[in-house]
Amino acid sequence: MHRPPHRAGLAALLLLAFAPPGARAQEPAPAAAPAPDLQADYDSLLKEFETAQQAFQKLFAALKTDQERMELWQDATRNPSRTFTPRFRAFAERAGTHPSAASAWMWLLQTGQDQKESGAIAARMVKDFLHAPVAEKLAQWLRYGSWRIGRAA
Repeated sequence: MHRPPHRAGLAALLLLAFAPPGARAQEPAPAAAPAPDLQADYDSLLKEFETAQQAFQKLFAALKTDQERMELWQDATRNPSRTFTPRFRAFAERAGTHPSAASAWMWLLQTGQDQKESGAIAARMVKDFLHAPVAEKLAQWLRYGSWRIGRAA
């Protein structure tokens, strides 16, 4: 025996079918990934560098000759100023215009060895952080460190 559909149920289905999209049950939006704590990431990277730098300085001080010290200083696999450069650069790129990126760029400027690269970093800092608190530190660095970027820059 065939039963006609229940009128209340049919009316509810019709209302849902023609209801505006906002009135229908919606799937919950996926949870947003938590924003990275960039300042904490930078602080952690800097602390790791400082620890490595202290160990390097002890090793450096224990060497007997200037030749040994020079060799250690130039060893890019053992000098933290060189081994941490790619990590500070990657962090600065990832952090964009966040204030912690400015700190990472400043670290790279202060430890940099390449004049062209240092000039590019200084230009980027002026472009991205001219009105940030780090601009004062950059200006002070330029006063004494401008030789690293060349007169033209």
